[in-house]
Amino acid sequence: AVARHLEDVGVGDEVVFWVSGAGAKAGVYGFGRVSGAVCPARHPVSYARPEGPRTLRPTLPVTITGLAERVLVGRPQLRALPVFAEFELFSMPNRANLFAVS
Repeated sequence: AVARHLEDVGVGDEVVFWVSGAGAKAGVYGFGRVSGAVCPARHPVSYARPEGPRTLRPTLPVTITGLAERVLVGRPQLRALPVFAEFELFSMPNRANLFAVS
């Protein structure tokens, strides 16, 4: 499910999968490519209770092109780079998903 930047995403765009968490466990764990247009799909109201009630949310189909079992690039590595000084994932980490990356 996606909540933001829907008008900026198109088929073929590259995707970076980020896992949140404490310290060095947070970071990039994979890559993908947008494989279709945004469409509604049923998702759990709360992902903490996936068996609970469901609701329609905008959904972005993505083909996974690479996935790792451990962090590939960690939050500390990215935060140290000046180009990421204003990256909204670091300034608003609890904000809804889909952060723009160029």
